[in-house]
Amino acid sequence: MDADPSLTRLLHDLRSRDAAAAQALWDAYFGRMVGVASGYMRSRHVSLDAESAAGSAMATFVCRARDGHFPDLGDRECLWGLLLVLTIRKVIKRMRRMRRRAEVNFSDLGDMAPEDLEAVLGSVPDPAVVDAIWGELIEGLDERRRRVARLRLEGFRNNEISRELSISEATVERDLRKIREAWMASENVA
Repeated sequence: MDADPSLTRLLHDLRSRDAAAAQALWDAYFGRMVGVASGYMRSRHVSLDAESAAGSAMATFVCRARDGHFPDLGDRECLWGLLLVLTIRKVIKRMRRMRRRAEVNFSDLGDMAPEDLEAVLGSVPDPAVVDAIWGELIEGLDERRRRVARLRLEGFRNNEISRELSISEATVERDLRKIREAWMASENVA
């Protein structure tokens, strides 16, 4: 099958970081990607932001195309198939994250008095205090370990972190071990 010359040009322009090429891709496919994401979620009785998933898939494609991936993408049908797969994968990833979030069953708290309930749940921390503590925790970490720590705290699994950062799972595990060691050492000093 011969390559579609307009698609070849579009990919070339994306590699050249041409914003007009990215916009043309967005205009041509984003609506269809949102429709696919919505349909997939609807078929699984899940309510998530379809536009966010489609936008993330489009951003992934554009970034990878800029980096020279997809050199054998021959025609618009292949492009659409790739965008379709990226969109569905983003939706699945979001569905998994949603399922992993811990749910609090407030009925387990019984008939507690408000002051007792506050003692159990605690008060909402001041964002400035949280930022200061986070700043202290990540201060001694290099950039990659900061990203690993942030993703882990957001609920990503080790294998998901490795894919997200394009590093091996063993590296993620080693980084997490080193992060814990650094945090424990700073706790012992304090």
